[in-house]
Amino acid sequence: MLGRVTGWVRAVDGVSFDIYERETIGVVGESGCGKTTLGRTVLRLIEPTEGIIIFAGKNITKFNKKRLRSLRKDMQIVFQDPYWSLNPMMLVRDIIAEPIEEHIKGKIKVEERVCELLKLVGLPEEAMWRYPHEFSGGQRQRIAIARALSTNPKFIVFDEPTSFLDVSVQAHIINLISELQQKLNLTYMFISHNLGVIQHVSNKIAVMYVGKIVEMGLVDQIFEEPLHPYTQALLDAIPVPDPDAHKGRVLLRGKVPSPENPPQGCRFHTRCPYKMEICTKTEPQLSDMGKLHKVACHLIS
Repeated sequence: MLGRVTGWVRAVDGVSFDIYERETIGVVGESGCGKTTLGRTVLRLIEPTEGIIIFAGKNITKFNKKRLRSLRKDMQIVFQDPYWSLNPMMLVRDIIAEPIEEHIKGKIKVEERVCELLKLVGLPEEAMWRYPHEFSGGQRQRIAIARALSTNPKFIVFDEPTSFLDVSVQAHIINLISELQQKLNLTYMFISHNLGVIQHVSNKIAVMYVGKIVEMGLVDQIFEEPLHPYTQALLDAIPVPDPDAHKGRVLLRGKVPSPENPPQGCRFHTRCPYKMEICTKTEPQLSDMGKLHKVACHLIS
């Protein structure tokens, strides 16, 4: 209230990664680990306090509002909740047309483009003359995807786009997202706490814990040879559709530390079953294990 800084919330701290064209990186972790903050920071919807963001070979971290505005058409986001991300007072036609009218220069038949986008996401043409409340959750998310595609973007952040949907609807949306990537040569960052979804859509995976990437690698590496104890625990928690199956569960005890006051050393040591003395004093760095596999753990490195 008096303008004094009393502390910092390290929602995303020292994170570094690359995403290549037509690739999908899946970002996974528990609620509150910084996944959404990371996605929004990459798009500069949240301003980073340090570091740089390189997009298409350009450092966009210092772009002013005018330059950033011209870049918006190439970078889009699909939000988690389709019930709140669409303006209930606008027709679907206007929701999808607004970015087109704002960013696409030159002559373009807007309604034809809206029809094309609706068809692309599996909705009928007449849907443009209806309001969001007239659709189901899955249909609303299709509208949100159509809006994200309206400016012909190169990169899209999907922030848990299926978490509010029924399981049967989730499968349709995930398949749609994958088909669109192949058809339109898109690059994705896909944020989710659902490892099954991440495995289906991603080329590589970044595992986050309290603002840090603790392990990163190709999908097969993460699922077949997880190195970090936290990744192992996440994979071990995936339900198996067999009541007789017995898994050697890695049970994590204790609470997730607060990003306002992260523990000294490794942030996972307060819950790690393999904790060593060095873990409580020195923070592990993300070390290269070969073949694009990286892990931040004293036990491994």
